Amino acid sequence: MNISSTKTLAIVVTGIVQGVGFRWATIQIANQLAISGWVKNEPDGSVKIIAQGDDDQLTRFIGP
Repeated sequence: MNISSTKTLAIVVTGIVQGVGFRWATIQIANQLAISGWVKNEPDGSVKIIAQGDDDQLTRFIGP
């Protein structure tokens, strides 16, 4: 990954996202796309994601 093209996204996902394997699935997809970052359950029931990669990686990560 070229450092100059690396971007960071902060994403908050709400709804029924805790207790259903959402973090695990997110990590699996990020690993497949070679995205760096972390995923964390928040006290309010949401999930926060910090994802780092190039434009193509991040576009594929968040979908169309």
